[in-house]
Amino acid sequence: MFGFLKKPKLCQQCGNETPKLHTVYLPSFSGQLSDKPVGLCTECLQQATVSALHAFPARAVYVEPICDDNYGFYPFSLEKDREGIIEPLSSFLSSSADTCQHCSKRARFCWTPLETWHESSDLKFNNKSAVSGSIMFCEEHMASHFIGWIKSKGYYLHEHRLPYGGEDGGCY
Repeated sequence: MFGFLKKPKLCQQCGNETPKLHTVYLPSFSGQLSDKPVGLCTECLQQATVSALHAFPARAVYVEPICDDNYGFYPFSLEKDREGIIEPLSSFLSSSADTCQHCSKRARFCWTPLETWHESSDLKFNNKSAVSGSIMFCEEHMASHFIGWIKSKGYYLHEHRLPYGGEDGGCY
């Protein structure tokens, strides 16, 4: 009601004040996802994303979020919908020969535009052949692109899960 009276939040990583926090589930040292989220400012989210992507040995597709709620990584092995999720998103994954659009490093991550979401359902995707504008990235450039996109939208992510484990998957 009185938005101007709201106190700034403190980032749990750096302690800096921010108007809002991203609620993030971080990978643990064992490679599994933590069951307790942390509140991070955007700068610390970028650092956590770079660290998580460097530690993540597999490949992942980042589908442009349709909102700032409940966005995160899911290993394909946990998905039940092979036809609507796994097969379409797998078509975007890089081969060992793909390089980052911005540097010569190996690209293990793909950013795909909103058109990747199938118009008939929130949890159904189009194949790479039906979508233009996907971009291959290395770890640093994927994190930079993702955070730049978040900043451009003014989003603060709720229940964001960073890539974890060792299997290919998707962020959606």
